[in-house]
Amino acid sequence: MKARFITILSALILGLGLSFIGGAQPWHLPEFDATAAEEEAYWYSRYNLGHLTMRSGLGETFMPDPAMVQQMIKAVDADPSDGDTAMPPKGVALLRVVYAGGDPHWTQEPNPKDFSTMRWDPAKFDKRVTGAATGWTITKEVEWGKQFHVDFHFGRPEDHFGAQWRFVGMIMIAMAKQQAKNWMTLHQQGKVEMVDRSDPFVMLMALSDLTQVLEAERLPHSSSNRYRDPEAAALFSSMAEEQFDQVARMPFE
Repeated sequence: MKARFITILSALILGLGLSFIGGAQPWHLPEFDATAAEEEAYWYSRYNLGHLTMRSGLGETFMPDPAMVQQMIKAVDADPSDGDTAMPPKGVALLRVVYAGGDPHWTQEPNPKDFSTMRWDPAKFDKRVTGAATGWTITKEVEWGKQFHVDFHFGRPEDHFGAQWRFVGMIMIAMAKQQAKNWMTLHQQGKVEMVDRSDPFVMLMALSDLTQVLEAERLPHSSSNRYRDPEAAALFSSMAEEQFDQVARMPFE
């Protein structure tokens, strides 16, 4: 299954769900309405992204500097003594480069408390680096980063709930930044493959989305922006401009 397919699966599900608003229900199940479709899309989206970017090993992995991890934890949890403290998952495999595809089956008996038991078979990886796989992954990480920053849903740093998911949001944005930087390096080295005409468009969308979230004073439905990084935003904005120029020069067929 292609990584690009995994990342847009939930969007397709949501799109189908929205089409039912007019009254038609799939498979003649009255209880499966637009709200049910939206909820299904929500959870499938979280599951797919979490497994792809933190468990599968589908790409080149990295481990953040421990000091940086502690800074992230402090940013999301103002009171670590309240019993609601963020903890880095055991056996995590964070992606700094996303491969084009892989077989999403575990190679051993999974232990939900140990992410290293949920790796995919590296012998079945499609190790090409593409704009589509990278771009869709970055976009989804950024969008879920926004979700995990919603004050009323996942709380604020001073609240006594939601610290772990606020921390996951920080990790999602950190991965998006790593993936964007490494994609550009590989692109400059001629190591990025263009699978189809959508690749530059997808990367333009991803870089624009990432830039926006990093430069915002505060995020939607939130009183702050823990992801704010003006220096990185300037870098990705420049990359987005280059992508726009590439898209603008593409001939129409």
